[in-house]
Amino acid sequence: MMNWIRPVVSTFGGWWSTMSGAISIPFAILALFLPSTTGKTLFAALAYVSLLATAITMAVNHQKQSDEIQKLKNELDEIKVAVTGHVVVQNTDRLRILLQVSAVNLGRRSVRIGKAAAILTKTSLRPPPGLSPEKAEAFAKLNETNLTSHELLLFERPGQNAIELSPDGGAHDWETPIPHGLEFLSENHGGEKCGKGYLMLTSGKKLEFTFPLLDKWPPIGN
Repeated sequence: MMNWIRPVVSTFGGWWSTMSGAISIPFAILALFLPSTTGKTLFAALAYVSLLATAITMAVNHQKQSDEIQKLKNELDEIKVAVTGHVVVQNTDRLRILLQVSAVNLGRRSVRIGKAAAILTKTSLRPPPGLSPEKAEAFAKLNETNLTSHELLLFERPGQNAIELSPDGGAHDWETPIPHGLEFLSENHGGEKCGKGYLMLTSGKKLEFTFPLLDKWPPIGN
């Protein structure tokens, strides 16, 4: 349908549809009973145009209603989860460095989260103390492969044990300690170094997020 028809019908559609539908009947009657061939042709054409106008108006209105229904359906189906993360230093009885992650469901459908994790660099996993040089070298080589999980796991609950966020504001918080010196996979945002993480929904959708990193690790003795 040509683009110019929609705004015209939107403005005059109700009047046009009512008038064209009503006047098509007398036009058709006149086309049947007028003795003049010219008159018959003229009023038959007018009746046809009136019915065509009615059909176009009804089609445009139906499409408009369908578009509005689809838009509403898309809004209901859209997943909107706001995820934020922070690295927090607690220095009470002892020094603790924590990764805190919050998720808020801003959508109109519930979502289920099966996993939350922050991504580490491949050199973040360090060999246990006391290894022989040969074993330390083997550990380093294994660490460089994809056989080792380079993630700091906040939680993992597959299937029925997943965490559900209710619509319109359902929220959940996670907190996990960060071993001293752990290296997160990072990227720059506006000159700020940020770590990377993700939430995995049970639907298979992956929601990525970033969080600001510490400029430097505080001394362990503090």
